[in-house]
This record gives sequence, structure tokens and C-alpha cells, in this order.
Amino acid sequence: MTPQERKALCLEFLKGKGFETSLDEDGDIKFLFEDHEFYLDLDEEDELFFHLIYPAFWSIDNDDEWAEVCEAALQASASTKVAKIIVVDDQVHAAAEMFCPTHEVFEAIFDRAFGTIHAAVNLFLDCIEGVEEQSDEAEEGEEN
Repeated sequence: MTPQERKALCLEFLKGKGFETSLDEDGDIKFLFEDHEFYLDLDEEDELFFHLIYPAFWSIDNDDEWAEVCEAALQASASTKVAKIIVVDDQVHAAAEMFCPTHEVFEAIFDRAFGTIHAAVNLFLDCIEGVEEQSDEAEEGEEN
């Protein structure tokens, strides 16, 4: 199967699931879910590989936040099968990367892979929220 045929099958599959799809300037498949952009990056050199990405879902606003974000990313990645939380510069991304021997396998596992991204993001946000609550409690203790 050519890379273009593979991309066309994936676009058709995503449209069939109700996603609004398009191609970005790099030729990656972009689709929307609940007003959030996701990407499906298909490696033209490796037809078994797919990379599902939820880019820049969190921004690091200051240097103090950096360590907390990295810790939350590590915890979420370690606790979730397949999905990874990745910190690049001041942006946090979520991704699932897999090898699928056929397009049928891709279709069969897509929902699970997509779900792992959401699970990892939720774990990341829970970790961040926990750190923020601890910081608030520490500040309240200092005021008393």
C-alpha cells in the first residue's frame, strides 16, 4: 500500500467515526474532538507505525512550574499503557505510538489508543491539580 493510499484509508476511517478531518501543511492528518485538535502522523518510511498526537494541551507558564509538570508527565506516562506525556520547551503534548501490521488492526485498536491519550491527560491534570492544592495549603499555613 502506498503512503497516499494509507492516508486516504485513515481519513476515510476517521470521517466514518464522525471526526472532522483535514491535512495540515506537513500532510499529517488533523482531526477535531470536542473542539481540540489531534493529529495522526503516518510514517511514510515505516508503514506499520502510527503516531496519534494531542499537541500542546498544557503550557508551562513559568520556571517554577517546570519541575511539577515534568513530574506529572512522568507519573501519567508510567501509569498509562501506550500513551506518553511529552514536555517540549514550554508545551506539554500527549501521544500514543504503535505498530500495526494492517489497516484493519489500526481500526481495531484506534479507540483504545485514543482512550489512552485521554487517560494519560486526565492523570497528568490530576497530578497538577494535586500539586496546586498542596501549594495552596502550604500558603494558607504560612499565613496563619
